[in-house]
Amino acid sequence: MEPPKIIAKYRDGRMLKGTTRNFWPENDSFHVIPLGVDPAAPPVEVKVRELKAVFVVRTLKGNADRVKQKRCAPPKPLEGQRMAVTFKDGEVLEGTTLEYTDEGQGFFLTPGDRNGNNKRIFIVNEAVEDIRRF
Repeated sequence: MEPPKIIAKYRDGRMLKGTTRNFWPENDSFHVIPLGVDPAAPPVEVKVRELKAVFVVRTLKGNADRVKQKRCAPPKPLEGQRMAVTFKDGEVLEGTTLEYTDEGQGFFLTPGDRNGNNKRIFIVNEAVEDIRRF
């Protein structure tokens, strides 16, 4: 089975694209094999406390020409609570979550743009300025 493709976005603006086999929301760190690096090379350790979010993506290339959907589509049954997350850097993401909590390291958000590159996003609580539910 192919390891998940992720983009780790740091609070300082850096990004790390690659794959991981050991990301778990309750762990303090995980490892990434960066895009374009020999898979046999040692992985990069990523500390969750330094991050803003971890994006689980369909492709690491993305599509810069795609027009992103601005509003969150109404949730389907069993998709959870609709919300907008405002990060401390001003970025806003809309989506749904099944288990939002401000305790622990973070929570998963399913993006509102169902046709976008992001499958799921792990939001790091320390990087969040505001949560708005609707």
